[in-house]
Amino acid sequence: MKFKTKPEEVTITIKLPEHKMKIGSKAIGEIDVIVKTEIFKNNFKDNVKEKNSLKEEEYTIPIKVSYTLCDMCNKKKTEYFEGRIQIRHTGNEQFPAAKQLVRNLINTRNDVFITKEEELDNGIDFFISSQKYVQNIGAELYKKFGGELTVTSKLFSKDKQTSKDLFRVDVLIRLPEFNIGDIIFINHKLIKVTAMHEKKIVGVTLKENKNISENVDKGFE
Repeated sequence: MKFKTKPEEVTITIKLPEHKMKIGSKAIGEIDVIVKTEIFKNNFKDNVKEKNSLKEEEYTIPIKVSYTLCDMCNKKKTEYFEGRIQIRHTGNEQFPAAKQLVRNLINTRNDVFITKEEELDNGIDFFISSQKYVQNIGAELYKKFGGELTVTSKLFSKDKQTSKDLFRVDVLIRLPEFNIGDIIFINHKLIKVTAMHEKKIVGVTLKENKNISENVDKGFE
């Protein structure tokens, strides 16, 4: 409803017959709308405004209610997915935290969901409803836990309405082969690892006892 002047009061009453609120049910009823608006008249002859008055108007609008599921909820009941998050290397102590991060990121949204979780010998696959958000999750995993990140896409369908190609995206994150607290030899230094971020490790040199960060792609033992 649109008003030229903001109404003082709007009362809406929905009248529907008794019915079952379940998928597939329908009901026909009406809506009673009562609008009260303050109005005034200009007395152009005497150049004054007359006293305000409250005008009330009532309307009855037919309504039809149908119970159904939105496209998102329909997809939740199937194994539909647009992408996968593949986390590998269960030997890394951060593996449980990496799995939980995926679940936490999904739970904060209403437009994305996990269709299925598939446990593997050396990892886990999350089947996700949004290929765009899959890439965001992969970036968060890589930023927090480091390791190796690979993104691939594959054509799997075509949108019937827009005729656009639809792709499924696989994001593979291989967690590092070492854990926080391990001692590794990198760039001619023995370093005790204290944190991992993307391609960098943060740690303390055993010989000098100094904080240091090194690129993992330099190679380590």
